[in-house]
Amino acid sequence: MTARAIFGLAGLALLMAVAATASAQTLRDPTRPPGRSVARDAPPVAGGFVLQSILNSTERKAAVINGKVVAPGESVDGFMLVGIAEDEAVLKNGSDVRRLRLYPAIAMKKIKESHEGAAEPGPGNKP
Repeated sequence: MTARAIFGLAGLALLMAVAATASAQTLRDPTRPPGRSVARDAPPVAGGFVLQSILNSTERKAAVINGKVVAPGESVDGFMLVGIAEDEAVLKNGSDVRRLRLYPAIAMKKIKESHEGAAEPGPGNKP
């Protein structure tokens, strides 16, 4: 093979590699909850705060709000974190209270329990 043919093949291979890279789509994170499209570095939404995660362990509780880990009693942008639940964080600044939901589109429902400790009958529970 001549040098000209080798350079031609190398150039063609390089061109194909660049074209394949340019046309590749960004892969979706399979661990991201469905319907959640907030990017890590996205600016806060109109309300000013984005609850990104809740850290709940035996050692500590914290919420990740606008990319910052905040423990109860600490503040973020002038609001103090006053409460953390499994899917919600509560911020307070004077009389202004803001409830940040981890999954705003999903409404969690708790099952009522009777005095015996068994769940009460409902649409999904048969007596």
